[in-house]
Amino acid sequence: MQAAENFNKIYRSMEATKKNIEEADTDRYKLVTQLEKQVEVSQKAKATISDLEEQLHAKGVEATHLVDKLAKHTEDTKTKLLTIFDQVDPATSKALVDPTVEQVFKLVEAKLQ
Repeated sequence: MQAAENFNKIYRSMEATKKNIEEADTDRYKLVTQLEKQVEVSQKAKATISDLEEQLHAKGVEATHLVDKLAKHTEDTKTKLLTIFDQVDPATSKALVDPTVEQVFKLVEAKLQ
């Protein structure tokens, strides 16, 4: 009788352990699935960040190129204007391109007279 009771207790304990193992397995599967989803989201975010960094770098290079091009164009235009102004009226050439307040005042005064 005692042996039967002990066997019954052991059997119930084994069944409870089996159920606990199955529940733990289910929980582990759910956790692994969630972790895989989080890893996938992280990888997508990392790829997006990398792509945005590349785009930002390309835009930076393009902006630098445009600034350099604009600076060269501005300098070329200034040189052309100085050449034209020197041919027309060397005395007012500098005043027309990079005037001081006094030069502007004199030019306006001369035009008014």
